Parts: sequence; structure tokens; C-alpha cells
Amino acid sequence: MAQQQVQMIRQVFSILIILHIHKQEEERKILFAQHKNTTSITLEEQKAVEGFARTLQAFVTLNLANMQGKNGIRESFTDLLTPGDLLKPGKFGTYESALALCKKYADDGLAALNAAGQIAFPFKVNSGFAGFTSVVQFKKFNRAVAARIAMYQKDWNGVLTALNESYLDITGNLKSGPVFIFSTVANDITNALFHNPNSTTAPFVVFSDVIAAAEANDKRIFGAEAKVAQRTNPRQSGEFNSTHEVVMYKNNVSSASIIRNEELVLMYAEAKTQTGAFADAKIALDLIRTTYGLPAYAGALDQPTLIDEVLKQRRFSLFFEGHRWFDMRRYGRLAQVTPQGNIGTNNFVVFEAMSRPDAEVQWDLANP
Repeated sequence: MAQQQVQMIRQVFSILIILHIHKQEEERKILFAQHKNTTSITLEEQKAVEGFARTLQAFVTLNLANMQGKNGIRESFTDLLTPGDLLKPGKFGTYESALALCKKYADDGLAALNAAGQIAFPFKVNSGFAGFTSVVQFKKFNRAVAARIAMYQKDWNGVLTALNESYLDITGNLKSGPVFIFSTVANDITNALFHNPNSTTAPFVVFSDVIAAAEANDKRIFGAEAKVAQRTNPRQSGEFNSTHEVVMYKNNVSSASIIRNEELVLMYAEAKTQTGAFADAKIALDLIRTTYGLPAYAGALDQPTLIDEVLKQRRFSLFFEGHRWFDMRRYGRLAQVTPQGNIGTNNFVVFEAMSRPDAEVQWDLANP
């Protein structure tokens, strides 16, 4: 794909991101207004609704903040009941202030959940949140979100504190945790990341450097249960020839992880490495490695080497889940992402952030 094509796609995704920021804030305020104005639920139940909404707001806003990166996101909106509210968005902040806002949402959510006590939610939670349907259970998901936010803030003690209150299980099932669910029922959506194996239309193929970087016998990449599989016929696109494709989802209603224990274990390993508890980091990394058919970690027990190992395990454990770009950016390693540079007649670039849509720039110029 030529650089100008990449730029066009980049602009489209940026527009969608900003629109999503506006929409999720609008929906959050509507939910808040509804729960505060009703008399059909108790004060504790109102707090449960608020805690649920704030937690999801923290989760969604973090994704948006990470996509926009150094560009920041709009962080405030005027009151929903004020005429023309949605035409009066606040100014863009920095990446750091966006992360601080995410932390505030998560912490406010926890405070509301604490105020709700030990009740069940006064609404039906979908089956993807099985095991997290009460206030007490959902607080563990809130803290998982908080741990992810703290990781991006490089608040390593904060990561460990949040993980301690989450559903982290250093010896447990790596797959446990809430999931996105899909269905073919009217008004639901299907899993857009599924594609038919060996498709010749628009398959999700894998760069050859991903396969080459995997250790032999890594079950995440090789074998019957791997996340990728070799195509019957390689897929050619310009200078690239892909022999493998993504096969993480068996059909168009396969669920997708939101935050599972596997990610929490890897965050634990990273935070322990960053705080000098190298032996604890090794225990966590060994759980990941041995689960997927690899020998226990045998490298040096020092911070640089262990961080390399953490990033490698995150690359394969969280493959195709939207973490790799952010991971390499937060460690200043975007130059190591391949392929990029001059390849054939095209120049490939790994961008640092999605660009801010021009419509947003022009709005701020017209409304200083």
C-alpha cells in the first residue's frame, strides 16, 4: 500500500474515532440523566448504574486516547440539557491529560460502585459479562481497566495495586474475563474480524516477520489451536507475499476478549519488572510460556532483558487485539516495527498517532 493510501485510511479512521468520542459521551450523559431522574430505583441502584457507566466510559476513552496519542482528545462537553450542547465540544487536551481523565473515570466508577454496596445491577447484563453481573464482581473489572490505564501512565505501583483488586490469577485460567458477544439477531452485530479461511476477497493475512519471530512450537502460532494458519494459496499484495492468515474466530458470532486474565498476568510481569521484582516477573512469564508449549524463561533477570521478553509475549498473547502498536510506541520502539521504509517503489511509514481530522482542526480555528 502506497504512503498516500495509508494517509487516506488514516484520515478515515481518525474521523470515526472523533465521532465515536462525541457519541459515547452523548450516550453516557443520557444514561446519567436517566438514572438520576428516575424514582423507580433506589439510591444504591443509581450508584450501581453510575459505576457501570463510568467504568465503560474509562475503557472506551482509553482506546480513543491511545489511537489519537500525542494529538489528545476532547475532554469536556457542556451539559446535555443545554440547547446545542453537542455543537459545543471542549478543547483538545494532551495525551497525558487524556490518560488522567481515563483514570478519573475509572476511579469515579469505583467510588460509585463502592457506594452501591453489594447489590446486583438493576438491569440485565449480557452473557459476555458472566461472572461480573453484581457490583462486587464488576468492581474487579473496573480495577482491570484501571490497571491498563496505569500501565500507559507508567505508574507501575498503581498497576500492581489495581491488579491486586482485579480478577488477576497468577496460576489460573488465562482465558477468564468478560468478552464481547455477537449474534445474527436483528439489531445485533456479527464479529467483523471473522473471515472465511483461504478467502480471496479481503482476508486478514499475517506479515511473514510475525511467523519468523515466533519460537518453535509456540502454540499461539503453530499447531491446531494457533491464532494463525497457513493459507492454501499465499496472498500477494504489491511487494508482500503472505503465507498465513488470522484464524482466531471460528465463525461470525465468535466472542472476542475485552480484558482477560492473560493480559493481567502480562501487566503484572511488566510492573514487577519495572519495580525490580524480577523473580516475580519470571513466575508470571513462565506461566505464559509453559501454557503455550514453550520452556520456562531462561534469559537474564534484569530489567532490559525482561522487558524485551514481556513485549515479545504480549506480541503473541495479544496478537490481533490492538496492543502491539501502542506497546512499541510507549517504549519508543516504533522504528523496530516492520515492515517500513522503502520497499519496492513505495515508502511505508509506521505513524506515531492517528491524525486529527481536518474538520476538528477547522472547528477550533473558527471557535477559538
